[in-house]
Amino acid sequence: MTVATNDQQRIIIGELRYRASYHHWVGTVTAASAAIVLLAGAIPAIAWIRDPFLNITQSNDPRVLILNSSVRVFALAIVGYLVGLLTSIYRYNTQLWNHYATRAMALELAADGKIPLLSAVAALSASAVTFTKEGLSVEDIPIPTSQSH
Repeated sequence: MTVATNDQQRIIIGELRYRASYHHWVGTVTAASAAIVLLAGAIPAIAWIRDPFLNITQSNDPRVLILNSSVRVFALAIVGYLVGLLTSIYRYNTQLWNHYATRAMALELAADGKIPLLSAVAALSASAVTFTKEGLSVEDIPIPTSQSH
């Protein structure tokens, strides 16, 4: 195992911060897109609830009502699918953002050699944080010491 020089560490930290920033912005744009899609679907849905016969001609043919209602339900299903898809993309990018940002912080903490890199990574890892009924709890993290290396 080779030890990286300070210049190499700065380059790696810079790249990790760049990747974290990229995934942060992708997550932000995805969350905004999901909000826009949800809003765009909610406006006609509210209009359809207020007036179920909106834009339906005064025809006595029940097929027109069935066709119009099925198109409305399909449109709402598409909105739900898109919001679910965008939510998954947001979660993925948020996890990558967290991963890259914490690795960059861990490298910065371990740069001077006082804190082992594995200890810094374990302390900053989001996998150690869980949400329970009682609220936020941090599990016992087995932090390796410099003697265990």
